[in-house]
Amino acid sequence: MKKKVLRVILLCFMMFVMVGKLGARDAKTAETTADDIKKAIGLSVYFQTGFTFNLRNPFSQTNELRAFDQKSNSFTLDLVQIQFAKEAEKGGLGFKFTLSAGETAKFIHSTGLGLTNEPFDLTQGYLEYLAPVGNGLKFTLGKFATFIGGEVIEAKDNAMYSRSILFFYAIPFTHTGLKMDYSFSDAISLGLYV
Repeated sequence: MKKKVLRVILLCFMMFVMVGKLGARDAKTAETTADDIKKAIGLSVYFQTGFTFNLRNPFSQTNELRAFDQKSNSFTLDLVQIQFAKEAEKGGLGFKFTLSAGETAKFIHSTGLGLTNEPFDLTQGYLEYLAPVGNGLKFTLGKFATFIGGEVIEAKDNAMYSRSILFFYAIPFTHTGLKMDYSFSDAISLGLYV
């Protein structure tokens, strides 16, 4: 039931954004292309797959104390993400919705959002407002990727494909709540997270 409600909400939101963006277009350029629609909803797709090999060749075919590379000597579809995002402009609203599927999605569920062994996850789903205060005071409300540590869910943004043991056992993958960020410069920023 939760899945159906989530899908309907996401579909309505996408249609709302698309209609709003396309309705604002000039009458002379009424023809829309796939690129126009992609830009209007901030669509991006990420695909991650790999082969994990264990020299010990465990009988269970499981790598001990591992998370995203748990299956040994196997080829897996690790992660497929579909993301809709719009960066908030000063005085305006933005959003990000990241839907994940694959082996990685089984491990990153938040409590109450799906079954723990399910290969689908709403990894991020938030709205943001950039208040016109100085350089911009950003408010983010919803579920977002962790701000703790140096590793992330997507392997392409990590130094190592397999990630550390601490990332799986000591750091939450996502947070749900409110965060406020203010950047004083490119090097100095302040954040408050609730």
